[in-house]
Formats: sequence, structure tokens, C-alpha cells
Amino acid sequence: MLTKSFIMERLAKNRITNIKCQDSNEKHFLNNFRKNQSNINKLAAVLITLIPNGNDFNVLFTKRSDKLRVHSGQISFPGGVVEEDDSDEVSAALREANEEVGIDPVSVNVLGILDLYLTGTGYKVRPVIGLIKSEPEYKLSSEEVDYVFNVPLSFLIDNKNHQKIKNITHGKKRTFYLVEYNDYYIWGVTAGIILKLSEVLN
Repeated sequence: MLTKSFIMERLAKNRITNIKCQDSNEKHFLNNFRKNQSNINKLAAVLITLIPNGNDFNVLFTKRSDKLRVHSGQISFPGGVVEEDDSDEVSAALREANEEVGIDPVSVNVLGILDLYLTGTGYKVRPVIGLIKSEPEYKLSSEEVDYVFNVPLSFLIDNKNHQKIKNITHGKKRTFYLVEYNDYYIWGVTAGIILKLSEVLN
């Protein structure tokens, strides 16, 4: 059975802590990263939203709008680039979730953060794990999100549901992970973060 206390215990065991408990090295990294002009718009944060569902949790995903210039139509967590006005990655993740799907930042209990996830395009993505008490009334940004849906956390962290795909695109070999749930195909960075979450919670 997945419970809040179990998740907190696993996060603590893996030394994944609340952003408020970040050590000076982590804050030093963020400051230096921002100072490097080549890193502008290269630091991002996503919110892994946990919603209680009996003996499990649902995890919120968005289907990105086809109108977007980057990663249009893909499945993702709410999130985006850390902006200058954001105090840290947690603030960025909460702000983006509010802008994209209308989740009130005050309603989110931040349980912890995962290690930075490095993408193939050079982005460093901070996954933030947040718990909300119940399914909110979503207010979707029509410019960014087509719709939202939930996937059980128990399904996501089950290694049997993690597919490793190899193919050739434009003459280059590619390897990526895929999580298939009903008619939804979760892949790329989002699937990679799911695997990292699975490593922590299993």
C-alpha cells in the first residue's frame, strides 16, 4: 500500500529532501548556473502531482497543446523553465502548475525533490514531488494544455511497465523509455523522470 508516510520514508532513505532543507552546495549550484549566460532558459522544473486515491495515488499528466513550438502534443508533467523571478526550482514548478492547469500553489504539500535530470538538449530539469488533498478543479491554459489525465502511481513505478525502445531516426540510433497506459504513450524526458521516481520508491 502506498501512503504519504511510505513515500516520505523512501525519500528520506534516498536523501531526497524538501527544497527548504537544501544544503549550501545546491543553492551555490543554482546561483552559478544562472550566472552563466549560456545556461539561460536551460534550467527547468516539473511538478509530480500526487492525488490520494484509496490505497494508491494518482499522478497528474498534461497533454501539451499542438500549438506549442517545442514538444507539442507530448505527454508531460506540469512544468517549464525556471524564470528570473522564481526563488528556486520548487517555486518555478508550482508557478508553472498554476499557470498551466490552475493548481493553487498553497494547496500543494511539497514532499521532496529528485536529483536534476539532464536532457539530451542540455536542459537540467528538477522534479518536485507535491501532494494535494483531492482532485482540484482544473483551469487549463488553452495555449499550453489540451487536456489532463491521471495514472496510478503504483502503475508508474512498476518496472514491468517500463519499456526500453531502440530505433533509428535520421540515420542515428536512439534509445528511449516508454510507459504505455491505456491509450497514452509517455516517453522521452517524462518517462525518464518516472524511472528515477521508481528507483527512489522501490
